[in-house]
This record gives sequence, structure tokens and C-alpha cells, in this order.
Amino acid sequence: MTRLVDLWRVRVPALVMVGLMVFGLPQPRSGGDARAGGPIGPSAVEQQGLTLINARCTLCHSSDLITQQRLDRPTWTKVVDKMMTWGAPVGPDERKFLLDYLSASYGPLNSPEAPSK
Repeated sequence: MTRLVDLWRVRVPALVMVGLMVFGLPQPRSGGDARAGGPIGPSAVEQQGLTLINARCTLCHSSDLITQQRLDRPTWTKVVDKMMTWGAPVGPDERKFLLDYLSASYGPLNSPEAPSK
């Protein structure tokens, strides 16, 4: 029975990764009509950051677990490096982009409790 469970733990993430490589991630629709002056949805950098989180981090974590953190850059670096040693499929270029994105979007200054500028 334990061999079956161990095999299942290996196959599910592998199948998820193959599915993401073959089909990609669904793209959310824009929040409004840009021609009408309404909101146009997330910026390209924000969309790329969210896509990277969905592809690399949510294999093991919910997105809420990641986005609720309000960590500074050194702490995000420790967390990302630890996840990479535990098998997170993040390449060197993705690591830098991910750290830039997480620090800018989910740093202590972006906290709901942070004072407004």
C-alpha cells in the first residue's frame, strides 16, 4: 500500500507539470473595457508574476498562502531558496524575477496595515 501511495505522490506532480507544459495556464479575462476607460486588469509584469507563482509555487501551496505573506527581500530570498532545495521547479532567471515580483508585490510596504504614502 505504501508503494502505491509513494508512486501516486510522484505521478500527480509529474502529470500536473506535463499538463502545464502542454496546455499552459488559462488566462483570466480583463476586469473591464480599456476603450471605455475602465480597469484593464493586471499589468504585464503582474500577470507574469502571478503566472509564475501559479506554475511553480501552487503545485504544493495555495496561492493564498503565498500572497498573504508580507516579507522583505532577504526573507523572500530565504523562502524561495528553501523551496528550491525542496524541489520547487524554479530556474535561475525565474528565481530573480520571482524575487523581484514577490518583494515588490508582497513586501512589508504593500501590507494592508502599512501607512499610505
